[in-house]
Amino acid sequence: MRIAVVGAGVTGLATALELAASGHQITVFDRRQTVAEEASYGGTGLNAHGLPWPSGRGSSVQAWGVSPGAHPLTRLFSRHPLQPPEQLAQLARMQRDLMALGADSMVSRFSATSVDPDSSKDLLVLWKDDKAHERARPTLDALADAGLPLAGLEPAQIHKLEPGLNPDTPLARAARVPEVTVATPRQVCMNWRQQALATGVRFAMGHTVRTLQPGTPVRVGWQTVDQRQGEEIFDAAVLCGGGAGLALPRSLGLKSGISLMRGRTVVAALRDPLLAPRAAILDAERQVLIVQHGQRLRVAGGFGPARAQEGPSPANAWHPLFQTLDDWFPGVADVRARQGTVQTWEGVVAVSRDGRPMIGATSMPGIWMNMGHGTQGWALAPGSARLLEELLSGKTPSLDPKLCAVER
Repeated sequence: MRIAVVGAGVTGLATALELAASGHQITVFDRRQTVAEEASYGGTGLNAHGLPWPSGRGSSVQAWGVSPGAHPLTRLFSRHPLQPPEQLAQLARMQRDLMALGADSMVSRFSATSVDPDSSKDLLVLWKDDKAHERARPTLDALADAGLPLAGLEPAQIHKLEPGLNPDTPLARAARVPEVTVATPRQVCMNWRQQALATGVRFAMGHTVRTLQPGTPVRVGWQTVDQRQGEEIFDAAVLCGGGAGLALPRSLGLKSGISLMRGRTVVAALRDPLLAPRAAILDAERQVLIVQHGQRLRVAGGFGPARAQEGPSPANAWHPLFQTLDDWFPGVADVRARQGTVQTWEGVVAVSRDGRPMIGATSMPGIWMNMGHGTQGWALAPGSARLLEELLSGKTPSLDPKLCAVER
C-alpha cells in the first residue's frame, strides 16, 4: 500500500519505519525542514515502565500527591474528574504493554545506530512533604499491584545513592523505579530518519498538509514554504502530528477527545559531573523531571494548558524548572549563564483525556490516527507503531485494540 504519514516527530518516524518494514511504500509529510522540530525536540526521552508522568485529566496531580489547588494541570482538566488510582493502574498496564510490544523494535533500531540509550539508570521520585506522600500512597499501591516496580526508600538511602543531592532541601519520602531508559529524542529521530531513508521511505519536508480527502484513494493536498501546492493520492493516511496536528482531524469533523498541553525544558552544561544526578529525578510535587544526558543536564516540566496558536511564554515561565534544579542539585549546572551554555525550550503536546493514545482507524475511510501520547511519545512510539501497522495491515493485533481505539 502507498501510505502517507503526517508528522515527522518520534511517533511519525516510528510509524514510518514499522510500516516500511512491513513492505508498504511510505511518504512522510511535515511542515518543518527536518525531523523532530516540534513536540519531539525538547522531550526527556524517558521510558519508565508505564509510569504516568503526567497523564491526562489532571491524574498526575492525584497520583503524586500534589495539592489539587496548587498545580496548573488541575486548571487544564478541571472540567473532568480526576482519575482514581485503579484507572491509573489500568493506564500503567496499557503503557507497559505498549512498551513491551515495541521493545524489540527499539533494541534493533538502536543497535543499527551509534545512539545507545542509557538503560542502567533508576528513576527516583522524591517528596519533600509527608502529607503529599500520604496523598499519593493509594496510587502508589495501585501501580505496584499493576506490576510497576516501585520500591520505597528512606532519605538516608537516597543521599547515599545521590551524593550531589542538596542536604539542606527537605526530603520526606522517595520511591525508586529501576532500570529506566533515557535517551535524547531528537538525536534518536535523526538516526531513525537515516534508517527510514535506507528502507525507501520518502520524506516531504517543508510540506504542510492543508487538506485530506477521505476515500479510496485518499487525497493529500500540501503546500510548501515557497507557496507551491500539490496533491498526491494514497491508499491510506496516518495522522501522527503532535499539538500542531489537531487541525487536520478537526477539519474532517473527527472528535478526537484530545487536548493540548504545553511543556518546557531547560538544558544546561554540567559544571561538576561528579555531583550530577546518577538517576533520573522526579520532583513529585512540582512534577519536574531532572535527567543527565552525557555532559548536559535536562530539566523538564512546567506543564499547563495550551492553545495551538499561542505565542511564546514569558521568561518567568521557566522559573519552576530552575528553582527545582537549585533545590535538589545547586551548582551542578551553570544555569545562571543564560547565553551559550543554557537552552530553554517549550512545545505543545497532544494528550487524550484518559491518557491513552488514539491508535487505529477513524470513521473516515482511509484515515488512521496514531496520536495523543502526551509526554509519553518517546516511550510509547515503537509499540504504538507496531499496533498501528498490525491493524492497518489486517493482522491479528498483539494487544486489545479497544484500549486505544480512536472511537471510544
